[in-house]
Amino acid sequence: MPSTKRHVFTQETLGGSFTPSPSGNCPICNSSNSPYSTSKIGGQTQYAGWCPACTNFWITSEALEAVRQRKQLHLISAYLRQLTAEESQLIAIDKLNLFISLAPKLSILEQFDATLKAISADSPNVGGDSRFDVETDWPLISADSAQTMYFILEELWHREYLQTSPFQQSEYRRPLRLTWKGYERLQDIQASGRSSQNAFVAMAFRNEVPGLWDEAIKPAIEDAGYKAIRIDKIEHNRSISDEIIALIRGSRFVVADFTHQNQGVYFEAGFAYGLGRNVIWMCSESNKDELHFDTRQYAHIMYKDINDAKLKLKNRIEAIEGHGSYIHKG
Repeated sequence: MPSTKRHVFTQETLGGSFTPSPSGNCPICNSSNSPYSTSKIGGQTQYAGWCPACTNFWITSEALEAVRQRKQLHLISAYLRQLTAEESQLIAIDKLNLFISLAPKLSILEQFDATLKAISADSPNVGGDSRFDVETDWPLISADSAQTMYFILEELWHREYLQTSPFQQSEYRRPLRLTWKGYERLQDIQASGRSSQNAFVAMAFRNEVPGLWDEAIKPAIEDAGYKAIRIDKIEHNRSISDEIIALIRGSRFVVADFTHQNQGVYFEAGFAYGLGRNVIWMCSESNKDELHFDTRQYAHIMYKDINDAKLKLKNRIEAIEGHGSYIHKG
């Protein structure tokens, strides 16, 4: 589970003088018991503190008002909940779109599956009580509120995936616990796509590195025994977002090239990672300093040129997935 520990903001971290706020409600999600401080820096108000739902936050009033008008406050909560205490940074208007793009965005059905995974991940042992708390953990599945979380949990209970009704948990503080049927559903989620020979490729199209697809990524995947899938190379009549999600769900693994820092690549890699797919991270050495801190923790294939990218990618695929059985023409 993502870290929920508090980060003590220092004056050196914040770069100004902050005053404790008399309000105990989070300025992002309005949760109570959320101590924070405010300061005027550069003529703009900043809020910094800790919330049981969002965890550590540090955001400008301009960015806060922008996401409030867009009705995307819950995406900021979801984004913050992915970070560790050490990764806390200022959410300002100039990088707001990047932060929003990095927040997981799940359909209601995807939120059902994500809830099961979150409950299981926060259980000390199989069949044991989960520490998952409805009132504070709803951002983990990108829900818009705790009320949505209650609806999802009630449906999971009616489907016999949970032993405890969410309303019983709320009233008596009874912990949630998965049933055997719930664990079977988890296994189905994790197994989905594992028998596929498809590999979804997320990369920049407009600023594509010359030759990267045709001479490196596609042949490397095919030489490793898998079929390379790229959204702009297939015909479909659905929205691009729906098609991307469907293709990732049906793929065994995802290759994500972050050269040129395309925001869609971050989303597609994050979505695949949330589904339990292996993500193979790539980036040109010339662009490595631009990688977002959220992904730097993963072992990227850093390539010097096209030939280097092809060799390293094929080796990484076979090391992680083994050699596939797909035979490409030619």
